[in-house]
Amino acid sequence: EFLNDFSTYPSDFKIVIPYLIASVVHHRETICNILPSTHPVFLSRFWRSAMQEKLRDYILPPCRMHCDVTGMQASGVPPVTSLQHEFHSFGDTLLQKLSTTQPITRNDFQTLSTEIRCEIRESVASALAINTSQQSSTLQQSAVSLHS
Repeated sequence: EFLNDFSTYPSDFKIVIPYLIASVVHHRETICNILPSTHPVFLSRFWRSAMQEKLRDYILPPCRMHCDVTGMQASGVPPVTSLQHEFHSFGDTLLQKLSTTQPITRNDFQTLSTEIRCEIRESVASALAINTSQQSSTLQQSAVSLHS
């Protein structure tokens, strides 16, 4: 165990801890390259146990925007990351469809091409709508703050 008294942590914080650990694991090379070797993080139980190396294969790609298990949603995400997530999800769907397809005909390729175009249009529209909504919300919050 590398987290002392984990059982006493507030339940809401327990949900966040895997994300904090995942971030450290994902950025471990950058952390090693930027921080001096004498930095306290390298003295932590987590680092000394080489846990960041043991967990690296369990980390999901960084473009995942939502966790179905915890219900946590990424926030403060740049539009390009939202698009990356949409295309990644689309790629998973496409691979699944291709793996279950029986012998492919010319008509199948035309149908697939049409579906791909529709999916891309929907993904881009969705990502732009999310970004517009986030910007609108931020502007409204800023306006309220200025008037207060």
